[in-house]
Amino acid sequence: MAEKKQGKQTKPTLRQKLIERLDRNQLPKSTRLRYRVAGGMPSERIDQTFTLSGDGEVRVSTRDALRSAKLERSSGKLSQEETQELFRQMEAGLDELVPREQARFLPDTPLGMVTLEVAGEKQTYFFAVEEERLKPREFALASKLEAVSRRIRDISRQLQRQKGSSDA
Repeated sequence: MAEKKQGKQTKPTLRQKLIERLDRNQLPKSTRLRYRVAGGMPSERIDQTFTLSGDGEVRVSTRDALRSAKLERSSGKLSQEETQELFRQMEAGLDELVPREQARFLPDTPLGMVTLEVAGEKQTYFFAVEEERLKPREFALASKLEAVSRRIRDISRQLQRQKGSSDA
């Protein structure tokens, strides 16, 4: 039995594949990070999504029942360095998040979801968003991921301001 285990090669996990790509500085467009906060009571629902592909393309969408029922969308492009750093920061904090099979939350709880897509595989992790953090109605993440959460929030604001000024 031990011999079979020694001779058997284990398939790399999605996380290992991501680390390998980051170490080689090769994040193809098909590598994606999707960060989403959604939920809340019906009159206070929020749905914010930040999607980053390996080539730096960013898409942001926001619907906030307290502000407007309208879905706001914007997009932009990050540098390779900033893209790599966001993926690295997110990967470093994944241990604080809960995989789908372990996720258990009360109805109407605002939830955070981080989906990583690498080499055709997809994994989603969850976390409960603290109500106090939703008061400014912004993205919020677990403590170890605070830097990436702030950066996602800053990029989202910047893209939405750019879109607002180009619509005027």
